[in-house]
Amino acid sequence: MIYRSLLLSVMLIAASVNSCGKGQDTVAKPERPKAIVLYSSGDPEAVVPALNMTVDVVTSPTPKLVNTEFVARCIAQALEDSNVSVVLKRTEDLKSPREVLAADIIVIGSSTHFWNMDWQTKRLFDEVLYPIYVHRKQKLKDKMATCFTTSEIEPSGRQCLESINRAFGDFGAQVFPGLVLSLIHISEPTRPLYISYAVFCLK
Repeated sequence: MIYRSLLLSVMLIAASVNSCGKGQDTVAKPERPKAIVLYSSGDPEAVVPALNMTVDVVTSPTPKLVNTEFVARCIAQALEDSNVSVVLKRTEDLKSPREVLAADIIVIGSSTHFWNMDWQTKRLFDEVLYPIYVHRKQKLKDKMATCFTTSEIEPSGRQCLESINRAFGDFGAQVFPGLVLSLIHISEPTRPLYISYAVFCLK
C-alpha cells in the first residue's frame, strides 16, 4: 500500500502541476490529469501452435490474471478512481503520436518475448512514436512513464522492463518503476493477493 500511495501521488501531483500550467485562466478549475494506457495482448486462452500450423498471433497461454489486457484494465480503473482521465488502447491500434502527446502519463504493457519487449511494443517506439523523437525538441521530457510486463519467469520480465525503460529514456520521459507479473510468483492460492498488490503498487 505504501508504494501504491507513493507512486500514484507523485504521478498525480506532477501531472496536476503540468495541467495547471496549460490553461490561460489561472482561476479556472484545473484540468484532470490525462493518462494513456497501452497494451499488447493475445488471447489468454490461446495455445502455442504446432510447427505445421499457421501462426496468426504471437502469444503464450497465460492465465487471465497475468494477461496484459486484464492488467491494463485494472491499472486504467485505478487511475480513473484517482481522478485521472484515461485512454485505454491496444498498442497496435495507436495510429498517431499525437494521442501520446495529449497525455501527461504514459503506461505501456508488453508481454515478454525472449527477454525483450514484444514486437507490437517495439513497433510502437520504432514507427509510431519515432516522429516525436525526430521532430519534437523536448521529445517526451514533459511526460511521466511507467510500464509492466507479463512473463513466464521474473528475470526475463525484468530484462523486458529494462528494454522498455531504455526506450523511454531515449525519449527523455520521466520513468517510474515498472511491474513484472510472472507465472512463477503468482500461484493459484495467492493470485488475488499478488495481483492486487502488483497492479495497484506498480512496483
